[in-house]
Amino acid sequence: MKAPVKHLDELSTAYVVAKLGTVSAAAKHLGVHRATIMRRIDNLEANLGGKVFLRHSRGYSITDLGREVMHSGERIENELRRLMQNTLNDNSFIEGELKIASNSASPSQDFILSVQAFRNRYQNVFVKYATVDETPKLEFGDAHIYLHVGEKLESPDYVHVPWQTGHGGIYGSNQYFSLNGNPTTVEELERHAFAVLACGTVSPHDDWLRSQVPEENIVLVSDERLAIWHAIMAGLSIGYLPDYLGRNDARIEPVLLPVPELKSRHWAITHMDYHRSAKIQAFFRCARESGLIRRPTMDPGQDCTRVQELNRRAHLVGHSERPT
Repeated sequence: MKAPVKHLDELSTAYVVAKLGTVSAAAKHLGVHRATIMRRIDNLEANLGGKVFLRHSRGYSITDLGREVMHSGERIENELRRLMQNTLNDNSFIEGELKIASNSASPSQDFILSVQAFRNRYQNVFVKYATVDETPKLEFGDAHIYLHVGEKLESPDYVHVPWQTGHGGIYGSNQYFSLNGNPTTVEELERHAFAVLACGTVSPHDDWLRSQVPEENIVLVSDERLAIWHAIMAGLSIGYLPDYLGRNDARIEPVLLPVPELKSRHWAITHMDYHRSAKIQAFFRCARESGLIRRPTMDPGQDCTRVQELNRRAHLVGHSERPT
C-alpha cells in the first residue's frame, strides 16, 4: 500500500459502485458526474496499490481487494449510523433547523398551530417551510419532512405518515353575490367569474372548477392561494378557499351550489434513516396533538415492516449532505 486513504470519499464511492454494480448508477445515487466516480476509484486504487475493480465491456467486476473494501465500507456505515442515531435520539440535540417542504400551495391553519406548538417547546429550532414543484431529495437533506399531496412516492426508503388536512369550499363575497347572484346549479356557473390555482398545482377543487366552467370565465390564475382570497374579497370572482379562511369571515359566504366532496391523499414523508430522529419525532408529536396525524407515527403494518427490513441492510456511505 503506497499511502493511507486520506478521505472517505474514495472508499464510499467504491462501496456504492460495488453495491449498485455500475458507474452510472453510482453517479446518479451520489449526485455526481461519471468522471468523478472514475477519478475517485483511480485515486483509491493508487492509494491501495492494487485493483479494486476489473473493467470489462459489461461494466465492473470486483476483485479480492475490492471485497475487502466493501467489507470496510459496511463496517464504517454501521458505525456511522449507530453514532448518528445516538446523537439524533438525544433530546438535548433538538436545535438548529427543521426543513419542511410541500407541494401544496396553502398550508393549513392546523399545520401552523403545530409549528407554533413545536416552537414553544423547542425554541432553539428554526422552522423553514417551502413550497416546491419537485420532490426534494430527503436522503441528501433537501428537507427533513415532505408534506405531499397525491399518491405514495415509489422510493422504498421513504416512510409515509398519513396526514390530516382541513376542509374547504367554494366562496364568494357578499358584494359579488349581491351583484351576480349565488349559483345554485352547475349550469349557472357559466354566468360567473372564477379565480383558480394554476394548472399543475395540487388542488382537486380548483381542477373541478376548471372542468365545469368555460375558460373565458376564469379571470385570475395564480400559484398562491392568498391571491385567490384577495380576488374573492375584492368581489372579482368566486373561488375555492380552505374553511379556516372562509367560514369565520362575515364578508364572504359559500356558494349555494352543492359541491362534491373532493378528496386527495396527504402524506408527511421522511427518509427512513432520519424518521426516528428526535427532531422529527418531536414535530410529529406536536402534529398528533393538533390532529394532523391520523394514526400513530409508525404504521404498525406495511411501513413499519418495510423500515425494519431496510434497517437490516447495509446502507451506502458517502453522502456529504445530511439533515442537521
